[in-house]
Amino acid sequence: MFDVCKKFALGVAAVTVAGCTYPMQPADQYPGFGNAVTHDMAVHVVDPAPPGAANTSIELHGARADILMERYETGTVIAPEEVETGE
Repeated sequence: MFDVCKKFALGVAAVTVAGCTYPMQPADQYPGFGNAVTHDMAVHVVDPAPPGAANTSIELHGARADILMERYETGTVIAPEEVETGE
């Protein structure tokens, strides 16, 4: 019985040592891997200056704009109503 346990322990030790001595892969095996986070960030960034932003002639009724600006400056902006999608 002791001999079987000894062989089993040696087998586990051999597998463990073999796993620890696995050769390291070269860093340049996947050259683009280091840019993964930067690439993902760039993919999710919205264009900060879209072509439509160049149009600054927004049509707005002057009296209504005056009321809106006054509410904004005095801090009396009317909060939007809560909308629910269900019943």
